[in-house]
Amino acid sequence: MAYAQWQDALGQLEVMGSFIQGRAGIQVINPYVKIANQAFIHQRQMLLEFQCTPASRVKAGGNEIEDDEDDGDPLA
Repeated sequence: MAYAQWQDALGQLEVMGSFIQGRAGIQVINPYVKIANQAFIHQRQMLLEFQCTPASRVKAGGNEIEDDEDDGDPLA
């Protein structure tokens, strides 16, 4: 969901630009900028939570390779 929101916001920003006309003709930051930033932060948090980055795997201790000592079994 966060990726879809991020892609949609980036598409809207590409069409509309980062600034839009506000009230009284003043340029304001496009609301899609905030949506894109929040979706990106949400994606990053999910990657860290599910240990999809090298740094998060190291913190969780998931980089250790177990070496079974089954030298007698050729199929192990």
